[in-house]
Amino acid sequence: MKNILSLFIILFVSLSTFAQEAVIIPQVKARPKEGLETFMQNFIKEFKIPYVSNNIDEIAIRLKFIVEEDGSFSDIQVVDDKSGVGQEAKRVLMLMPSWNPALYDDKAIKSSFTLPIKIRIDNTGNPSDVQLKTEEDIAAYLKSLTTQKVENKHFEFPCNCIFDKNMFHESNKIEEFSYADVDKSVFYSIGLKVAESDNVEDYFTGIKNDVERQNGTYKEVQYKSKNAIETLISVPSEGYEFYYRTIFFKENNYVVGLNVVSVNRQILDLTFNHLLENFKWKNAHYTN
Repeated sequence: MKNILSLFIILFVSLSTFAQEAVIIPQVKARPKEGLETFMQNFIKEFKIPYVSNNIDEIAIRLKFIVEEDGSFSDIQVVDDKSGVGQEAKRVLMLMPSWNPALYDDKAIKSSFTLPIKIRIDNTGNPSDVQLKTEEDIAAYLKSLTTQKVENKHFEFPCNCIFDKNMFHESNKIEEFSYADVDKSVFYSIGLKVAESDNVEDYFTGIKNDVERQNGTYKEVQYKSKNAIETLISVPSEGYEFYYRTIFFKENNYVVGLNVVSVNRQILDLTFNHLLENFKWKNAHYTN
């Protein structure tokens, strides 16, 4: 959620030393090759943090790690992680370029480094609170959904998104295409299942049962003159309530599922309706 939350990371650096048999005080301390300021900026860009309660405006942790003779990091340990972001801090550190190692008599030595990290959080950017209040705002958002075009041999639709991944779920024989909008506030997935029956109700029954198990809702609708079922499920995760809105219908040899996910119900509904209006099935004759 790095594009949603404003993060201000203040890094206060302290150094201790490491040696197998004796403590060696480096004459030159380990340090980022790009400089501490640039290191901090890059760390901020990569750090992802879940939404937290509005009464929390700062989290603090410490990382202890070894800077090896070649400048790489090892033995990364999380200390005082009361906010549950230690694993993310470790992940980001491992993405950072290697440092200049500590020096003693102009020789590189390994050293222990303690990195306290304080993160100030601006919760005013909670994406679930964002509202498009005027017709002009809504029109501008819908226009933004036409800046890109998703296209493959099966289907096409406009969006403001980029390709994420393509997966085949062996257990249920479903191929899934996933996309995310550029600020990661809306996610799309298109699922294709080879139809084993001409009766779409056979599939709808299973979908209804699954939705009920997840305490969601469903309704039978018409989509482009086809019988369809539309579902809505909410799932709490990482401090957010994620809403999944999906429509299922049969298209030639496939049962197709169009799914949009967001923490913002207004954005979810606008995006989902735009997808339904503009989704085009291309693959009228393709079979596996």
